[in-house]
Amino acid sequence: MDDTSGHEGNGGTTSRRSVIKKLLFVPTGLVLALVLSGILPGLTNTDPSNPGPATVPSTADIPGEPGQSQPSSTPSWKAYPYKDGPFSFPQDEGIHYDAIEEWWYVNSHLVAQDGRRLDVMVCFYKHGIIAASLFDQSTGAYINHTETYLDIARASGHLSLGYGPNGLHQIDGKPFTYELQYQSREFSVSLVLESMQRPLLAGGDGLIRMGRGESFYYSLTDLESSGTVFLGPERLSVSGNGWMDRQWGAWSPKLDWDWFSISLDNGMRILAYRQFAMGPGQPVMEYVSVMDAEGNAYHFNRSADYCTLVFDYKDYWRSPQTGKLYSSGWGLTVPALGLSLELEPLSAAQETLFPADERLASQRMPFWEGTCDVAATVHGEPIRGLAFVETTHDYVFEEGDLVVTPKEYVEDGQGSRLVIMVENKDSSSLADVELRLVLGSPCEGGKILRTYNINSALRNYTLVSDNLPDFGSTPLYLLVDPDNHFAELGEQNNIAIATLK
Repeated sequence: MDDTSGHEGNGGTTSRRSVIKKLLFVPTGLVLALVLSGILPGLTNTDPSNPGPATVPSTADIPGEPGQSQPSSTPSWKAYPYKDGPFSFPQDEGIHYDAIEEWWYVNSHLVAQDGRRLDVMVCFYKHGIIAASLFDQSTGAYINHTETYLDIARASGHLSLGYGPNGLHQIDGKPFTYELQYQSREFSVSLVLESMQRPLLAGGDGLIRMGRGESFYYSLTDLESSGTVFLGPERLSVSGNGWMDRQWGAWSPKLDWDWFSISLDNGMRILAYRQFAMGPGQPVMEYVSVMDAEGNAYHFNRSADYCTLVFDYKDYWRSPQTGKLYSSGWGLTVPALGLSLELEPLSAAQETLFPADERLASQRMPFWEGTCDVAATVHGEPIRGLAFVETTHDYVFEEGDLVVTPKEYVEDGQGSRLVIMVENKDSSSLADVELRLVLGSPCEGGKILRTYNINSALRNYTLVSDNLPDFGSTPLYLLVDPDNHFAELGEQNNIAIATLK
């Protein structure tokens, strides 16, 4: 049922740019090509109900005169009603009144007619809040604004949002095509967004864990964008490529995450979501969903046995406004797709003050939301791209320098004995530190053998010993703090290799 009549009110240090790595990346040419779906645990192919791109009828099936070129057929997914997994369209594009949390998130990488590059983000939150930002690549200027609106209209059954003068609407008669209107004192945006690919269901089934709850989650990863940006007195005609994220459900508010929407020049789109509960030693959940240019989808998640995907961190940046310490510069490796990504912020200073209203500064929950340059390799072939990254975790302070070193790895007749030293060279303790033992390179789908929890608050080093089978010449990889709970002075020594003697 459509409901557009309801209006509910709601009150509503400087960057350190040293080049450091969380994990040791091997040359991409050595990445294993065992990439058929199902070879590695954690890899799921596209939903069986949507095995690939829609079939296009042959020209013989399209009426017309002989010899005339015929228009291509509309793909089967680009028509309402459309159902995929738990989602029904257009119904699930509208509001879900029973959801505790819900948002409609849009970003776009845009180019103006004069060649100027602009990156915009606008997110409508269920309770009447909008967060928006614009980054001008030509000047390096970053503008962000959040505001809570009392005059809101939200439709169920189809997408129609009105928050004051701002709106996001599905255009009548054009499935999966939308109109975005946003205005603030600093900048305004008017865009038409047409999806060129079917929805990508996060995790394969569109349902992910969010702390103590769950979220329905899908993305439109390839939005052809065109329209106008008003920046001060300037009126700029723009076009480019965008992304829409839809989440709703009931989950714990005490969550932090790193979120990535990555668009590569070869048409590949990557949704990556890394979330962890607050506090050291808390569990990490990782999801990566990939859609290729043909519309085939592949899904990965954190496996208890195999490193089916690997995140790494290159640096940290402290906000001069809020003092919050963010990760800055990221890597992602998906061995089963031969995919390796390096993401570099176009500017470190892309923090969104949420809310931006100075009168509500005591309630502020800032996060880093910014555009990034992407250097990727896919089976060894270099590809460029762009990304938006959102990260919310505050590392608070840098907590020393964790170092892992194999001290002994020898045969003992029945198997092998391994002794590992873990140190925190710039701190007096080793509290809540995780050590992981992996057989084979973690960047190539290595098997996780052991996980050790170290909690030595009284000294800054410890020895870990274990009796293991004889693995022959296969190297063991030792990873300390693999989930990056600690911001460190240097992370290039968080991984070491042990070979049997």
